[in-house]
Amino acid sequence: MKDKKAVSLKYSLVVALLSLMLFSDAAKAQKASWIWYPGDYEVWLSNKMQTRRTERGTFLPPFWKLDSHYVLMNFHKDFELVNPEDAKLYVEGQYNVSLDGKTIRGYPKVIHIPAGKHRISLKVYNQANVPAIFVQGTHLVSDTSWLVTYEDKECIGHKIFTRRKLGFYRSKCIAVNLSFTC
Repeated sequence: MKDKKAVSLKYSLVVALLSLMLFSDAAKAQKASWIWYPGDYEVWLSNKMQTRRTERGTFLPPFWKLDSHYVLMNFHKDFELVNPEDAKLYVEGQYNVSLDGKTIRGYPKVIHIPAGKHRISLKVYNQANVPAIFVQGTHLVSDTSWLVTYEDKECIGHKIFTRRKLGFYRSKCIAVNLSFTC
């Protein structure tokens, strides 16, 4: 009798842990993070570190070639909303926002998105720092599902870096009349 109770208790514990893991993954899916073009932050940080050299109080510049991050990025995502929502935008650099191909004037901090299928695009310019975005809505968040290109109109087909984890892109994008098709 005790063995059956112990097995039943272990089974219940395993089911509870598995369901907790599944629900925590669903919660993480709606958590926004800063995103940028892969490798750009590392290049920017490397340049900052390589130009810190001094000798007797005088700046000693590197005698090797320094690369730079891409200064103009296009972040975009196709998504569908069941209900309308407002999304907050935080951007490193100057930017413009397009929703379904229509540019939203100014530098909006919050955008209203009606229910339905949409494509959002943020074009970001930043010479001094790495162009990056943080989008936080109820369902629309900046995460590893976004695509990014540095104006070659071909979205990268490998990992995108966020501050927390890595993810994979699903497709390549090709420019057609300055619009993206996947």
